[in-house]
Amino acid sequence: MKKLMMFALFMIMISGCATVRMTEPLGRPLAKPLDPNAWNGTWLARGGLNKERTPLVVRVADATSGTLRMAWIEDEKDKFQMKTANLVVRQSGPWLVMSMSSLDPNDAGENGTPWWLVGIVKAGQGNGLIWAPNVKEFGEMVKAGKLPGTSRDENTVFLKKLKPAQQDMITSTTALFAWDSPAVLEKID
Repeated sequence: MKKLMMFALFMIMISGCATVRMTEPLGRPLAKPLDPNAWNGTWLARGGLNKERTPLVVRVADATSGTLRMAWIEDEKDKFQMKTANLVVRQSGPWLVMSMSSLDPNDAGENGTPWWLVGIVKAGQGNGLIWAPNVKEFGEMVKAGKLPGTSRDENTVFLKKLKPAQQDMITSTTALFAWDSPAVLEKID
């Protein structure tokens, strides 16, 4: 879990060490390309379990596919290390959905493919909110057979390939996201 740090910022900081992992990004391709003016810049993120403000630098890598490039600094063994990640923004119903693959090659999913962490995004003028999955509720959906996957424990749910109807169900079922504790993003340049 150590290397899941940045969607740690987006997801784990919101929900602790609990995660829902998917085999692919959630959602469908964007109806219109990302606007680099809205996304490019330095952002401060805060929310959920993280009470500190963490700076992130974001750039649109491919507006049409919804790919963002993100960089941040981590303190590893008393040494600062720059980290980077690619994020994919997609659409599901009225929501933007942001997905990021695991940063840890030792944390791969089936057949060595990365797991994707996901959150629902609401972007505004120079600000945004990101909601993490409600892991307990996802676990219940898996247990009931409504979603394909497994629960390793109460803190980790692994979802297998989802059908379009299952993807739609995820973003239309309000209990599946932690609406009461979003990460708050503020653009500072």
